[in-house]
Amino acid sequence: MTTANMNESVRPSRLSKVRRQDEAILALLQNSTLEKAAEAAKVHPATLRRWWKDADFRSKYEEAAKGYHAHAIGRMQSNSQAAVATVMRLMANQATSDSVRLQAAKYLLDSGKRWDRAASSPNTLESRPEYRESPAGRSSSR
Repeated sequence: MTTANMNESVRPSRLSKVRRQDEAILALLQNSTLEKAAEAAKVHPATLRRWWKDADFRSKYEEAAKGYHAHAIGRMQSNSQAAVATVMRLMANQATSDSVRLQAAKYLLDSGKRWDRAASSPNTLESRPEYRESPAGRSSSR
């Protein structure tokens, strides 16, 4: 077999693995447990754990996570002014019950604290509570 033939025979499986890993990365971003991510990506959880230990896979995940989270934050930011205006209207409206006005004020304060924490925390899988228990994520079979 020539080198060209060898490369042709290897390439489809490589592309398949790359595609499967890309799907797994997306599934990790969209699911709360490794098992759910594996199911969504149609790979065995052991395969996903093995990939997670690979530095290249982790690097691709980290890059994807940055983009995924940046997009989500961008959407929240573009709608945050309307949300804040709604909460502020509730707080300022004297006809609104004291309970609702208090909840609106508390929401604004709590949201500000969360935004401060989010701005200073890394976008890593380990920073997500559901993945902290093991290097490759929490098992859903507790």
